[in-house]
Amino acid sequence: MSAAVLSDIWSGLAVILYVLATFLLFRSVLRKGNIPGSSVNSLIILAVITHGLALLMDFTGGGGINISLSAAMSTIAWVVVGLFLIARIQQPVDSLGLVILPYASVAVLLAWLWSAPPVKLDHLDPLAIAHILIAVVAYGLLALAFCQAILVLLQEWQLQHKHAGSVFHALPPLDRMERILFQIIGVGFFLLTITLISGIFFAREIFGKAFVFNHHVVLSVIAWLSFGGLLVARAIWGWRGRVAAIWTISSFAVLVLAYFGTRFVMEVVLSRA
Repeated sequence: MSAAVLSDIWSGLAVILYVLATFLLFRSVLRKGNIPGSSVNSLIILAVITHGLALLMDFTGGGGINISLSAAMSTIAWVVVGLFLIARIQQPVDSLGLVILPYASVAVLLAWLWSAPPVKLDHLDPLAIAHILIAVVAYGLLALAFCQAILVLLQEWQLQHKHAGSVFHALPPLDRMERILFQIIGVGFFLLTITLISGIFFAREIFGKAFVFNHHVVLSVIAWLSFGGLLVARAIWGWRGRVAAIWTISSFAVLVLAYFGTRFVMEVVLSRA
C-alpha cells in the first residue's frame, strides 16, 4: 500500500476522531466532568496518533521535511493538540479544547484535500532540525495562548453583560484563566526567542542562503517584541482582562502573517497567477 493511500486512511480517521472528541468534550464541559476524563483523553490520544501517522506518511512519502502551507498548518495543529493534552493533566483547560479540536479537524481536512505543491528540505543538520521543532512548539504554544485569549474575551463579555450561559459556568474563574494565559505566553515567548536567535545561524541550512532581514524576519521580530511587551506590561502595570486578551490576539496575528502570509502568497496567489 502506497504512502499516499496510507496518508488518506490516517487523515480520514484523524478527522473522525477529532470530531468525536470535540462532541464528547463539549458534553463533558456542559455536564461539569460527569463524562469520564479518560474517555475524552482516549479519543484525543487516538486522534493525535492517527494524525501523526498521516503526517509521517506525508513526510516520508517524498523524502525530506515538507513545509508547504497545508502541511505546516496540519503539523502545528498536531503540536497544539499534543500540548493541550499535556496541559489538560495539570490545568483546567478543557474549554480550550472546544476551540483547538475543531481547528485540528479542519487543518487535517485541508491538508488531506488540498494538494498544495510540497516544499522539501533535505539533508538538514540535526541542529537545524532542532530549530524547526522548537519553532513549531513555540508557534503551537502561542496558538494555545491565542485560543485562551478568545475565551478570556468571551468570559469578560459575558460577565459585563450578565449572559451566564452553560459554557460560561463551566469555565474556571477569570483570574485563573488569565494566569493560565500568561503562563502559556511566557513559555511560548521563551521558545520564540530561541527560534529567532537560532534562525540567524541556520538560515543557510534551511533556506539555502545567508540570513536576510526580510519581511518574514521583520514580522517575526515585531511579534516577539509585542509578546515581550505584553509580559513586561503584565509584570509592571498588571495588564489583564480585555486589554491583555486583545494584545495577545493581535500579537499572534502578526506571527501568523510572518509565516502563513508568505506561504499563502507563494503557494496560492502566485501559483494561481
